[in-house]
Amino acid sequence: MENSRYPKFTFTWIGGLVLLAGLFIGTMAVSFFGSFWKIAFRENLELKDWFLMLTNAAGFLTAIAFFDFFIVRPSTGKN
Repeated sequence: MENSRYPKFTFTWIGGLVLLAGLFIGTMAVSFFGSFWKIAFRENLELKDWFLMLTNAAGFLTAIAFFDFFIVRPSTGKN
């Protein structure tokens, strides 16, 4: 186990906060885009079927990216 490609990682409360912050930032980015679209083009994207799916996907992907870049990579030293 000493020569494993995958280094050991311990999840802490700071990792949880980074995940939560990434979720909020990703969701807020899609919401700001929806508000901009509503003002610029007078069309409410929130009524579209795919908008909630896009909002959730952006939130979760941003949370995963934040956790990877700010917690896992610095603590393990691996990409």
